[in-house]
Amino acid sequence: MKVNNKQIFIEGKPVTEDYLLNIATELTSLSELIQLVRQPLEMLDYSVTKNDEFVFKHYILTGGLQCLENNLEDIQNKILKISNNICPDEM
Repeated sequence: MKVNNKQIFIEGKPVTEDYLLNIATELTSLSELIQLVRQPLEMLDYSVTKNDEFVFKHYILTGGLQCLENNLEDIQNKILKISNNICPDEM
């Protein structure tokens, strides 16, 4: 089996193990944030399944959906930033 040892560069800088570790750390953080976003969605799903209108209405009326939207937007922006760092538009 032939191994490809071609050096990869991003914006003229070689990709190092440290760089890849930083990217992996950022992606892990995003994965954890997604889990935090999923928890209230699972709770809302459960409350609807059990016909618990109080929990559902309380969450919505206290701004829970806005918080979810903000977190999703934050995740989206961070993923875009990571993507742009890995593969800048100039390529």
